[in-house]
Amino acid sequence: EIPLRLVGSEMCIRDRSEIVEIVNDIITKKQAQGKSIIQINTSDAMGGYLNINSEVNDSINSNKKILRKGDVIISRLRPYLRQVAYVDEDRKEILGASTEFFVIRARNNESIAYLVPFLLSQPAQLVFENSVEGSQHPRFKEEDVLNLKIPKNIYDERANISKRVIEAIESYRSVSYTHLRAHET
Repeated sequence: EIPLRLVGSEMCIRDRSEIVEIVNDIITKKQAQGKSIIQINTSDAMGGYLNINSEVNDSINSNKKILRKGDVIISRLRPYLRQVAYVDEDRKEILGASTEFFVIRARNNESIAYLVPFLLSQPAQLVFENSVEGSQHPRFKEEDVLNLKIPKNIYDERANISKRVIEAIESYRSVSYTHLRAHET
C-alpha cells in the first residue's frame, strides 16, 4: 500500500510527491448572475459516471463548487449511495456542483480517473460507512478521504486504470447520446 497522509488538504505518498488536493473553488449566487452555468446535483454522480445535463442557467439558487475536466467528485452525504464520478468533459459553461461534493483535483497533469474505482471499492466504502456523523443527513469528513490508503498495485497501474475508466465513460456517454438521438427522431 502507498500510505497517504494529511498535509493541509493534500494527499501525499510516503516520498512526499503530491498526488491530489481537495479544492473548494466556490461560485456564489451573486457571482453567478448572468453567467452560463450547468448545475450538477449529487444524483448526477453515480457509479463513476457524471450525468451532465444540457440545461444551462444564468443564475443559481445556492453556492456551487466549480468543476473542471479531470476532477473526481465524491458526495460526502449518504455514502451508501456511491455518488462518485470523474469529470470527463470540458464545457464552455461553468459546471457548478452541489457543495455536498468533495472535489478532488490532480496536483500535476496526471489523470486521477483511477481514483473512481478505488473510491467505489468495498474497502473505501467501508471507511466512509464507518466514518459518517449524523443520523438525518449522514456525512463523512474531508480527512476520511485524504487518509485513505491506495494499494501499491493500483498506484503503480494508475495510468492504465485511468485510461480504462475514461474509455468506459466515453463509451457509455456515446451509447447514451446515440440512444437519446434515436428517441428524438
